[in-house]
Amino acid sequence: MKKSFIRHNFRCIAMNNKGMPLNSDDVILLQKDSFTISRLKELIHLQLRNKLARSYYDSQTQKPEATVLALFSQINLGEEELTIAEIQYNILLDCQILKVDNGGGWQKGHLKIQASISPSPKNQKPDTFIMEFYSATAPVPASV
Repeated sequence: MKKSFIRHNFRCIAMNNKGMPLNSDDVILLQKDSFTISRLKELIHLQLRNKLARSYYDSQTQKPEATVLALFSQINLGEEELTIAEIQYNILLDCQILKVDNGGGWQKGHLKIQASISPSPKNQKPDTFIMEFYSATAPVPASV
């Protein structure tokens, strides 16, 4: 089984814009589903990698040609081949957070998720996940 390298950073952006660390055991509520930060990161990573590992088929032969990930690993421009270093996903979700270390109860806000996946087997850059929480009273992050 191929090893997967994952780097993740979690931080909570308070109204005063000072970073407040999110623990991997903090709980996020997305509509009716709740997850620890570590489990949410794990599920997102698994879903992205599984979808990108799917094969696409030749319409005439009905045989698999390559994976979706391989399809996005390079772009051919005439005789020039461009290798794609990473694919980025940016997601903004309404949520509530429960910080396990301060007992302050649920806080409403927005969870910004940035995920970067390396499509090229030549590039051993680790997949990265950054999650930021913005309080409902703080401005919503502009770039998603």
